[in-house]
Amino acid sequence: MADIIKFKLKKDEIGLLGIVCFYLMLCPYNKVEESFNTQAIHDMIYNTKYIYYYDHITFSGSVPRTFVGALSVALPTSAVTYLTGCSKALTYAIARLFLGFYVVWSFSAFRRAVKKAFGKSVADWLVVITCTQFHFLFYASRTLPNTFGMCCCLIATAFWINNEWNSFLWWSGLAVLIFRSELMILLGPMLLIEFFKGKLSFEELVYPGLQAAAVLLMVCCTFDSYLWRYTTWPEAVVLYYNTWLNKSGDWGSQPLLWYFYSALPRAMLLAFPVSIAGLLSNRRILSFTLPTITFLCLYSLLPHKELRFILYTVPMLNVAAAYVLTQIWSKGLFSKLMVLGGLCANLMCEYVM
Repeated sequence: MADIIKFKLKKDEIGLLGIVCFYLMLCPYNKVEESFNTQAIHDMIYNTKYIYYYDHITFSGSVPRTFVGALSVALPTSAVTYLTGCSKALTYAIARLFLGFYVVWSFSAFRRAVKKAFGKSVADWLVVITCTQFHFLFYASRTLPNTFGMCCCLIATAFWINNEWNSFLWWSGLAVLIFRSELMILLGPMLLIEFFKGKLSFEELVYPGLQAAAVLLMVCCTFDSYLWRYTTWPEAVVLYYNTWLNKSGDWGSQPLLWYFYSALPRAMLLAFPVSIAGLLSNRRILSFTLPTITFLCLYSLLPHKELRFILYTVPMLNVAAAYVLTQIWSKGLFSKLMVLGGLCANLMCEYVM
């Protein structure tokens, strides 16, 4: 676990955090999807003694959401606010900066696992590609449930790569049971692959998994039920509302293959076709991205689609693209110029966005 979880960012990862800060300053306001966590962070900092004054008591929304993510941001933000006495506008920016740090920190853990599995060059190209893409780093500081889920998903994937099953179960449980239930069709196939390969026994899967689920649900349901003033498991309600009742379709629908021909090309830019080349050229890369492909195919069945719903897949597909760039970069001057030209084209597209 110590190989994956480190509280120190490398210089290029600090650069990623700098890009997150730039996007934060460029777009300091939020959308309606971010309002619940934004208001919850505000209330936890400024209304600590008056739960009945919390925004969600009056404006509850269509489904309950968990307060766990908001708490993880509000705690360090409140300490800074207490020490500096800064304005509410600055407090909001600080809160988003902490969330952006969480995403970059979790990406750093993912990058270390990729380095161990595929080599330093692939890990370094992963960072370079990520720097030239807009959406992943833009959403890193947005107070969406998807962003909190992405942090847990990246760390869980890092433990999957590193064959640390117990830690994987805890982090994937946090992602699925508390933040985004759809991540079960991304993280679940990772477990199934290892189980059928014989790397993971039934006992190693079931008993630690049940233990993690029990603890996480007890903490989550107790905390959220207290703040909602009634017994609830927010993410289970969201799953029932959006999937079983298909109420998410009330907010619009997209064609079946929209993620493949619209969302991913915009999120990944030129790295998208390069990643496809990586899948086709290397069996290890194909095996690594198989859970991602499964997730994209299954999640495409839901009619309501948004790019933020599949952001978790971008770093994993970028690994396939990074593998290809590593191979091309070693082939000579013309190949290097081609790679640099592609990265420049990505940057220009990012500027347009």
